Amino acid sequence: MQNADVNVSKETYIEMCEMMGTEPNEDDMPLDMSDFPTEAQQAVQVFGLLKDIWDPFGGNYLGKDLSIIFQVFDLLEIDHNSRKLIFKIVQHLDSCRAAIIKRKQDSKKPSK
Repeated sequence: MQNADVNVSKETYIEMCEMMGTEPNEDDMPLDMSDFPTEAQQAVQVFGLLKDIWDPFGGNYLGKDLSIIFQVFDLLEIDHNSRKLIFKIVQHLDSCRAAIIKRKQDSKKPSK
């Protein structure tokens, strides 16, 4: 079973290894946000602040409302040189989220 499957934090993993008397394995150690570059951390923060857009009639996820992303960049004082990369990461996160939501919705539909 993978650590991500049981939602184990890095600290919990290390504590568990200490209790069991084993050495923590870097390959098994779960990642946390501090393991990622600053731009990735900022992209996740921006992504979380953007509003979701849903189709009010079909209940389909349409994506994040990107109309205020530059105001969010300003609010968080994100470096101008990083904004293009962060924007691309936010778009990627959004497309991944849309695909996950679609798969979940499709799996709940009764088969014909």
